[in-house]
Amino acid sequence: MNISMESPIEFPYQEFPGSPLGKVILRPAAEYDVETIREIQNHAIEDRIAGVETEFHSVQEQLDWYRNHSNQEPIIVIQYGKKVIGWASLSNFSHRKSYAGVKELSIYLERGWAGKGIGSKLLEHLLNIAPKLEIYKVVLNTLPFNREGIGLFRKFGFRTVGVWKAQGKLDNRWVDMLLMEKHLNLPKVGNLNQVNQIESALDGGIHSIINSETIVVKIGGSTLGNHDTTLDNLVTLQHRGVIPIVVHGGGKVITNWMAKQGVMPQFIRGLRVTDAHSLDIAVAVLTGLVNKQLVAAIGALGGKAIGISGVDDKLLEAYISDPTLGLVGKIKTVNPDPINIIIKAGAIPVIAPIAIRVSDTGLDKDIPNMLNINADTVAGEIAASIGASQLIFLTDVAGVFDSSKRLIKKLTRQQAKSLVESGVVSGGMTPKLKACLKGLEKVKVSRVLDGRKPGALLDALEGENSGTIIV
Repeated sequence: MNISMESPIEFPYQEFPGSPLGKVILRPAAEYDVETIREIQNHAIEDRIAGVETEFHSVQEQLDWYRNHSNQEPIIVIQYGKKVIGWASLSNFSHRKSYAGVKELSIYLERGWAGKGIGSKLLEHLLNIAPKLEIYKVVLNTLPFNREGIGLFRKFGFRTVGVWKAQGKLDNRWVDMLLMEKHLNLPKVGNLNQVNQIESALDGGIHSIINSETIVVKIGGSTLGNHDTTLDNLVTLQHRGVIPIVVHGGGKVITNWMAKQGVMPQFIRGLRVTDAHSLDIAVAVLTGLVNKQLVAAIGALGGKAIGISGVDDKLLEAYISDPTLGLVGKIKTVNPDPINIIIKAGAIPVIAPIAIRVSDTGLDKDIPNMLNINADTVAGEIAASIGASQLIFLTDVAGVFDSSKRLIKKLTRQQAKSLVESGVVSGGMTPKLKACLKGLEKVKVSRVLDGRKPGALLDALEGENSGTIIV
């Protein structure tokens, strides 16, 4: 095979004089480009961008790859001056005849050229010529934390359709890959929206949230201080491209520290009563000890996390609405900016439930400047504020129970509200259900799960009917 200017496909040089780079040329690859193509791909492997491939390509391997491409499998390069700075190709996805119109995309840029529009030009040109080659679908796989690449693919209409479990290798550790696809011309189908609706209906479990959607997860009870799998699950989700926002409690740790100082905790309607001394302990324990232990643990598992509290950048502002609870706040405003900054940096926000104190009319210099907030309440308010796809509570019970102590698998909003108002649920479950109802103002689904069960978080997101779901 010789992809050159003699190719039967109309494929001339293209110049882009309007590019900020100046004169950039897009052209078919020639055999003399193989060494440069190999070098760029090996750099990607070395830099851990090519997650499926871990072994460097030899000259002969790259040459064989080039020569095995057919006229229906274009390879293009992009050239700046005399230097090739990127390449892309469409290759056979499968040798079965039924997959003749499906091609797999590869796209690589030389070091230092990311973010300059090079990938967009390569991808745009391939997608423009693909229909002439009777290609109706383009597929690819990518590392879930390759956010620049995923952003480029989504810009051109690729959608995530699944996860290839443990198909990529990073630091000698097998990691999950995202499988993405884009339909071009669909044979015998005139309504692309209808096809997408059908596919969305068929997608289940992790497919429904894998599209870089955001979930808010409240951990506490079973999760803190026990050897469960919640943090492993969070790291796995991060590697799959899901964006977890973690809100943590720490009630048991606070109680232990209060006991060391001879202070007995008090609770009203499942909420901790907080005086000035108790607030000092709560702030120290939640924002310091517990928060940093979680961040360190996530990092040790291969994830990336940044710990903050509601005080940071005025993430949470609250006021006292029930003096019987002491220095416990009711959230007035949620500022999502610090959360978005952390997510943009590719990290999991880990949030301690302490808020800036304001009066019910605004800031007041004459009052203490922080309030303790129930972590369940914080999770519900944040989920509603950012419009998360799911709000999940991991606790130390199997879910929500009815008056006969039977697990309730599914609740409507009205049923959940009735359980709270009738007193069927009590104690720590009351603020959880109230938070679920708050979250459901913008969130599609809320869940209460048994965090003591290994893999509970992943199982729920992959379709297992566990715990209680509120819709």
